[in-house]
Amino acid sequence: MYRLLLVCLGFCSLIGPTLAQTVPESLHVLKGRIIRALAFEPGDPNHILVGQKARKPGSGLVFKSLDGGKTWRTQNANAALNPAATDVQAVAAVSKSLLLAGTWKQGLFVSKNGGRKFGPVRAVANNDIRDFAVTGTTLYAASSQKGVFQSDDKGKTWTAIGPARAALWSITAAGGRLYASSLLSGVFERKGEAWKKISDQDKVYATAVNERAGNSLALAAETGIYIRKKGRWQKAIAGETFADILFSPTGLLIAGSWENGLVVLSPDGRLVRRLLAGKSVVHLHISGERLFAGTWGDGLHILPLNGVLP
Repeated sequence: MYRLLLVCLGFCSLIGPTLAQTVPESLHVLKGRIIRALAFEPGDPNHILVGQKARKPGSGLVFKSLDGGKTWRTQNANAALNPAATDVQAVAAVSKSLLLAGTWKQGLFVSKNGGRKFGPVRAVANNDIRDFAVTGTTLYAASSQKGVFQSDDKGKTWTAIGPARAALWSITAAGGRLYASSLLSGVFERKGEAWKKISDQDKVYATAVNERAGNSLALAAETGIYIRKKGRWQKAIAGETFADILFSPTGLLIAGSWENGLVVLSPDGRLVRRLLAGKSVVHLHISGERLFAGTWGDGLHILPLNGVLP
């Protein structure tokens, strides 16, 4: 999952806390659906991919929008990636033509024609693909049992690169490093060829990286949000489970709560604002001047960024 957003070095002050509960929405789409995965094509803020989770076999679908979320079409010739698929839990748009999709039990799929048809990738020895990251021409796929897989040939072949830990949930690429988050083993950082555990304090769903602030980190975890400052972890908003987190262009943190909408935090973890109260926000992405918030059961909310940030 690509959590890096470059932040302003000159950011030095914050507007006082405004715990407003509402914000004008520009769009609410795919209503009633579980947005299991969310991705954007690099350089094209209007090219959006969504992976759906549902109950019935064959309901694991990929949706695509080419107009910023106004209209959507089911991919793979309007069919599930696999007749048994119920959960497309990872998607990535490497380019307009090359798309990736990861499922809960049916493994990795790739499309080379912009989503018209997906085919399974047998080279990845894991049927549970949780997340993707893309850096240049290198692709990464996080799995629940076999660690991270890497491809340098547009998804044709894949190599396991570790860490050999179970229950990886997400992967983030930033500043020449990889961050693998696990529900069992904390967070691992890969610099060069070596992995190093950098946190084991909690079950971690997502990692955000502020590259321009010395690769400062924030974690969305089972029992709160963790922020690393000067090599030490500090906890913010304890007692709540967060599914996703990112840095805004102004340096504020935005995190999605499993139970209660999204929160805006200062860089040191102070609560500034809470929005979409009562919603289960599981995926976040900033594209242009909009924040995209994917929910568990209430579709995709597209919010003006200037209405989210104080």
